[in-house]
Parts: sequence; structure tokens; C-alpha cells
Amino acid sequence: MSVNFSRRLTEPGEYTLTVTLDTTAVQGEKILKGRFNSSVARFRIVPIATFRKQGANESARDYATAWVAFYLHRIEEHKGEYFPNVRNMLSVQDAVPALIDALDSKDNQLAKRAEMILAGIHHRGSNHEPPLPRSKAEWLDWWQGEGVRLSANKLWSNFDSHH
Repeated sequence: MSVNFSRRLTEPGEYTLTVTLDTTAVQGEKILKGRFNSSVARFRIVPIATFRKQGANESARDYATAWVAFYLHRIEEHKGEYFPNVRNMLSVQDAVPALIDALDSKDNQLAKRAEMILAGIHHRGSNHEPPLPRSKAEWLDWWQGEGVRLSANKLWSNFDSHH
């Protein structure tokens, strides 16, 4: 069997793939002889975003604020894939408080995106969804009362259940 790519897999971009199965040299087996090619498969490689390391004197909260802003901007600018950006965003300590802080952003698009992500992590998708907090103060109450107990994986699972 051989695998043929349209080009080397070293750069982001669009790629094609074909697989060839060659059974012409098989001996002693009852098998259909020939060369069999798969249909062309197409896929895309996207760059993986990396964010800087936390500074030695930088608080976890300040780092989370910068981290969340980085991924919110990537989403707004359609850089990379949407779901990996959200998942990465939620993986840092204090991501949710940073999202709540982003509700006050002067950038209305950024604030709306933060609110949408908060709505997604608030609970699992279902037919009977609980009411969402309506203000920054209500989001902080939710976070301090219930949300703080949710792991990054649970937050992601809640978000993913809505899509």
C-alpha cells in the first residue's frame, strides 16, 4: 500500500490524498490481483495558535485576561478553527472570570463573543435550559456559586453540547 499526498505536509493549506493498494505481487493467496486507487480525499491543515508563556511576575488573572483576549480575537478574525480556539481558551486557569470581565469590553464584538461563549459553558444543551445570567454581576454570582466547581473539561463539554 502506498499513500500519495499532493505535496509535503509541512505548511498550512489545502491537501489531497490518494491511497493505492497493489496486490499484483502477492503469491500463494487467493486475492484479486491489481492496483486499486482510492478516490481523492481532501483536507486542510491549519496553523495551531500558540500563546506566550506566563510572565514571572504576571498574576494568573492577568495572564488569563490576555489569553482569553488572544483567543477571542482569533475567533473574531476567523483565524484557525472555531472549536479548537474555544477549547484552548477555556483551558487556562481563570478563563471564565476573564470572559466575564470581557463583557465590559469597549469592543462590542468582543463583548458579544464573550457573552456567547459564557452562555455555552453555563449548562449542557437540553430541551429545558435554565435562564442565563443577564448582567456581569449575575455572571459573577453564577461563577462564584456554581461555575467555579466546573473543570475546564466540563466547561468545554457544556459548550460543545450546544453545537
